[in-house]
Amino acid sequence: MSRIYGYLRAARKQVHAIEALEKKADPKKPSYSSTMIQAFIHAHLYFICWAAIGRMIEVVRRSSGLKAPHGVWKKHRKTLNSYAAARDHFEHYEERLPGGKRSEKLVNPSDYGNLHHGWFSLGGYRWDVSKESLKKLENIVAELDANISREASERRRGQRPVTFLSTNPA
Repeated sequence: MSRIYGYLRAARKQVHAIEALEKKADPKKPSYSSTMIQAFIHAHLYFICWAAIGRMIEVVRRSSGLKAPHGVWKKHRKTLNSYAAARDHFEHYEERLPGGKRSEKLVNPSDYGNLHHGWFSLGGYRWDVSKESLKKLENIVAELDANISREASERRRGQRPVTFLSTNPA
């Protein structure tokens, strides 16, 4: 969990940096493209944080023997995988450019990366990089932590998890 929390702290820094750069960006000023490139770099780092947290949930799920991580992974898999795909797009950006081996998989091949109102797009795909997406990530991590803590506590006490469908009072 400490590694997950480390990436969550890094994700917070990236969102704040993206937000500040987006506010600063003015298409009419010569520094616009360098400001946006910096914002794209922070978006890339943000996607890395999401992907790393998703991979660490997988590690905890496989190695802990607890059921809680599997439930969190299953519930949030689509979102986690979406941000992992964003990371992949950035890691292999040159392959998405015209003539690149993955350029044909893009919805909009002329979208080389845009940031608008907290949304980053690349190739016609879009990802939220605003405080709203950060809140989602924080909630996933908090849910994981709470569920792991609850299940571990129940195991330490030798209690079975409570199921409301059971008619057995034991």
